[in-house]
Amino acid sequence: MHRVAPKSLIVRSHSIPARTLSTAGLCRTACALRAARFAAVMAACLAQRAVAAEIAVEKPEAAAVVEAIDRAAPGDTVRLPAATIALKEPLRLRSGLRILGAGQDRTILVSEAQRPGPIVLVENCESVELAHLTIDGRMRDIVQTGIGGRNSKKIDLHHLTIRNLKAGEGFGPHAIYWHGHGPTRSNGVVDSRIAHCTIENIGVGAEFGGGIRVAHGSHRNLIEHNTVRTTGRGGIFGDNSDELVIRHNTVFGSGGEGLGIEIWGGCRRSLIEDNRIDHWLSVDAGHQSAVRRNIVGADDGSIKGYGIEIIAENVVVTDNIIRRGAAIGLSVSNKPRKNNVLWAYNTVEDCIQWGAQLQGETGGIAHHYFYRCEFRRTERGNRQARYPGDSGHGFRFNGDCRHIVFEQCAIVDNQGVGLQLGGKNVDGVYLLRCRLAENALGPVSGVQRLTAFEAIETTVSGPKAESLPTVPRSAHAWPTADFRLPPRIVAGEPARFACASKPGDGSIVERLWDFNDGIPQTDAEPSHRFAKAGTYRVTLVVWDSAGRGARCEKTVEVVATSSPSPVGRERTR
Repeated sequence: MHRVAPKSLIVRSHSIPARTLSTAGLCRTACALRAARFAAVMAACLAQRAVAAEIAVEKPEAAAVVEAIDRAAPGDTVRLPAATIALKEPLRLRSGLRILGAGQDRTILVSEAQRPGPIVLVENCESVELAHLTIDGRMRDIVQTGIGGRNSKKIDLHHLTIRNLKAGEGFGPHAIYWHGHGPTRSNGVVDSRIAHCTIENIGVGAEFGGGIRVAHGSHRNLIEHNTVRTTGRGGIFGDNSDELVIRHNTVFGSGGEGLGIEIWGGCRRSLIEDNRIDHWLSVDAGHQSAVRRNIVGADDGSIKGYGIEIIAENVVVTDNIIRRGAAIGLSVSNKPRKNNVLWAYNTVEDCIQWGAQLQGETGGIAHHYFYRCEFRRTERGNRQARYPGDSGHGFRFNGDCRHIVFEQCAIVDNQGVGLQLGGKNVDGVYLLRCRLAENALGPVSGVQRLTAFEAIETTVSGPKAESLPTVPRSAHAWPTADFRLPPRIVAGEPARFACASKPGDGSIVERLWDFNDGIPQTDAEPSHRFAKAGTYRVTLVVWDSAGRGARCEKTVEVVATSSPSPVGRERTR
């Protein structure tokens, strides 16, 4: 490597006759000249330092790689050879470096360490890129992490293959494990990216063997376009780390409980979008998060617990498909509060226990709005179901749920009851223009337990269709949802919306906005920046103090420039 030596810097200036300047003027002129010289010197130094070097490692030896990393300076690129390189200890990355292999199938890092530890370590680093190589654990007992990271930021891992980590007795193994300190959430890996990686054969048989885990304060990370296959537990995990974006990933071959994607412990304001996974997408304590356009389903005949599970508040779950491989399609349960959730345009098919179950438990469930969701073909009596004698229902309530609205939903062709209303403290269930058809054990059961149940313009057909009972309608009027749009909406610029909803009785107590882009919001007048130009479906759901819900949906055009933006179609309830 050759680095250009700094050239001498000569600052020339024009002399100014002293007689033309006052003393104060001379001082100002001298100061200006000194400032100009200093600025020029600094600019020259920065420009010189910006010249990055390329360091090619010619010998396929760990010592040569370490030596190259040690002598590289921020901005330099270290290029690894096409070879298998055996490491005696974790390869430690340094700030500001690009470390590039010759290709995922050509540069392979393996561990010959004698002490436990990751193969590659990212610690106390900033602005590091690692790409185009393979990290292979070769099923050694001592290797439990492919890439470990802590107290770092702006780390870019892409086009890597990480494989063959053996199940051990500890927590893991993980292909990539970023973490800070729990419970303080300090010293995690933040503002970083994991993209276009292939992760396979990780901890098969291990309870916590997984692909990617970002934990304990690893905030604002992007995990996208990765493939994770054949693991002990599942694919991608967020743990006490806020503002995660998990999108366009593929996960299959999830073992154990089969968690394709799980965020828990408080991953607030996170996005899970456009993923294709085999089993179980879980949001636990991920308040104010969005789950959009995911496909959950297994083609190998395997059955796991759930399709999509939500244990959080202020969440939107839209445009998802669940098919095959789930005992329960949509699940809401456990002890925390689980209020104010929008479920829209979701399809649930071929579950073996229930198409959906709401089970409020101690925290309760309130103010869930289901719009244009379908629950189809739930199987009854499958031996893999936990409760085969009580299986096959399209949608099931099991206690502590109130103020739930179904609008234009279809519950059809299920082998049990279409809508089963059970458990204590279930009340306030409303069907608006829904369809319950061809459910083998009848459209609805358990209505007699409720004091507030209404089926408005809802059609019922099939076995026991005449059994749909009614209870007296509530005296409370329905609220009206509406909102005002900004005069123009420009990509990347803040657009302010305003709730114009009216309660049926009392006041509006909860709002939930879905911009079909970014996180949901709950303010009366939220401001949102759309990521790019295009057509977006904006939805507002409101609840009044009488427990009634209403929805307003408008289609808006977001433009790339500041020209006026047409509003488009509008649907309200």
